[in-house]
Amino acid sequence: AQITLFGVLGLKKSPGAVIMLMPLVIITILFTAYIRQQHYIVTKYLPSIGAIKKEKENVANGFDYEFLRGQYKQPALQEKHVEPENMMNGTGRTSEHQFNDSLMDMKNV
Repeated sequence: AQITLFGVLGLKKSPGAVIMLMPLVIITILFTAYIRQQHYIVTKYLPSIGAIKKEKENVANGFDYEFLRGQYKQPALQEKHVEPENMMNGTGRTSEHQFNDSLMDMKNV
C-alpha cells in the first residue's frame, strides 16, 4: 500500500508528499525487522498450531494438569490487590466499615 501511494504521488509530481512519506516506510521496515527478530525463535521451535495439536492429544489421553496449579503466577498476580481504605464499594460503604462489620459478625457467633 505504501509503495502504491509512492507511485501515485510520484505520478502527480508531489515531491513534498513523497519526501514526507519516507519516514513512514523506514519505520515500517524497522518495525517489521524487530517483530521478526523477537518472535522468530518462539515460532520456529513451537508453532501455535503444533502446540494446539499437542494440547488436544494430551487432553484426549487424560493428561492431568492439576500438578501445575499454583506453581507459577505472574509477578503482578502474586500480591493481593490493595484498595484504599476510603474507597466506596457497591454497597455505599467503605472497605474499612465492611471489615469492622465482619469482625462484629465474628464476635457475635
